Amino acid sequence: MSERRPPSRPPQATRFRRLTLSVPEDCIDDLRRFARGLRTWQRSGSVPETSRWQAISPSAELMVSPEGGARCAVRDTRVHGADRFRWTVTVLGQLEPAAEGRAENRAGARVLAETAAAAYFADRASRQVVGVQAIAEADERRKRDRERTERVFPEIEP
Repeated sequence: MSERRPPSRPPQATRFRRLTLSVPEDCIDDLRRFARGLRTWQRSGSVPETSRWQAISPSAELMVSPEGGARCAVRDTRVHGADRFRWTVTVLGQLEPAAEGRAENRAGARVLAETAAAAYFADRASRQVVGVQAIAEADERRKRDRERTERVFPEIEP
């Protein structure tokens, strides 16, 4: 059964949903500004870029990915040859870089950094899936053990 829009509502308004949050009082104004910004972007049809390369100095560029908390940096070492551009991928909360390397040109360093960041998060996501599967398997084993114990020792109450 399809959901029909009431005729009194404009088509654009149907994409909004009402949300109730419990937040500290000092956050209310920030959340309202954020919601206004989202509505403005929605109406204009332009969505802000979440990650793009930005020059932070003549010899360094930075790309921040807010979704995963990753930061990719490319720095021009001014050394001629294959090691001229040094790239790193760091993750919020980690002291050591998740990946690092060198490239001959800026575009190559960007591609390597972006690929390394994507691979890091893909690997992390697959480890989380494996962890969820392990928890489900452990729960299933506990359930089977409990049932077996109840069959063998019916006088014991769970």
